[in-house]
Amino acid sequence: MPCLLSADSREEKKNGLRLNLFGSTALPECIDYFHATDCFGRRGQFANIGMPDRIALLDRLTDFVLDRNIRLVAGVMDVPAYEAISPKLLENEFLGNKYAGTFGAPVEYACQLMNKPGEPMPHEIDDLCAFFIEENEYTPSAFRMLDNIRNDEILWWRKRIGSMTPGTKSGPRAIPLLQVGDLGAFLAAKKWLKLPTEKSHGRNITRSSKRASEFSTSRISMIEVLS
Repeated sequence: MPCLLSADSREEKKNGLRLNLFGSTALPECIDYFHATDCFGRRGQFANIGMPDRIALLDRLTDFVLDRNIRLVAGVMDVPAYEAISPKLLENEFLGNKYAGTFGAPVEYACQLMNKPGEPMPHEIDDLCAFFIEENEYTPSAFRMLDNIRNDEILWWRKRIGSMTPGTKSGPRAIPLLQVGDLGAFLAAKKWLKLPTEKSHGRNITRSSKRASEFSTSRISMIEVLS
């Protein structure tokens, strides 16, 4: 579930892109960085933290997001249905793979959300939308997808696409913003599972989404997700 976060460009410039929300004041001392699936799966650094404390942590981190001008946009796919016709991990004829196949929608939403209230669409703006992704085996396909979108002349918002930078959540190539995106993927899964289609699609959700659904966080109703 690719997840992108859109923030007002003027605010980003004013704050110097200081979207490292999950610093020492938010995370327990035993946690170096936030990882959503480890958190609700009680793995890695979260192995010794009980569910009540993990739920409280997710609520606290969500409050950090809600206190800022950040929008969550996420791409959602019925993975089992897709894999039935596109079984290869990385290279399939239809949409490439499950990551690239859901990447286009949040890119479009993020570019369109660059509009200020009351501005018409389409219209030209001076700013570009920068993208940050977690580096993994899907990274090359994400770059190909972004290039395809950027070169598609039928898409009026393609000129708003800026650079894309891969990185990690920790270490020398760390991009702290990825921790926020990881929380966003969790929130999107929670929100999607609350939609009316939950019953009909419940059997097709991923194991990670099932685990995410176990968390009754009090903040999820306050999150608006475009999917």
